[in-house]
Amino acid sequence: MNNAARRLLLRTVMWVGVPILLVLAGYWYVGPVFGPRIAVKFLENTSEGAERGATNQAASQNPEAKPRS
Repeated sequence: MNNAARRLLLRTVMWVGVPILLVLAGYWYVGPVFGPRIAVKFLENTSEGAERGATNQAASQNPEAKPRS
């Protein structure tokens, strides 16, 4: 592999791989907090999503309420 091909491959990996790794690292960092909230919005039309949404809403109105596991 000559230098031009190696340089092109390195630039491609940097411009494609680094943003993907940043997105994955960001999801790993905030996913446990925001992931369930986003999932409830997508599941609102199902019984499970409505139940979780009601539980989250009750917990936000009553801070002493413990969510069911």
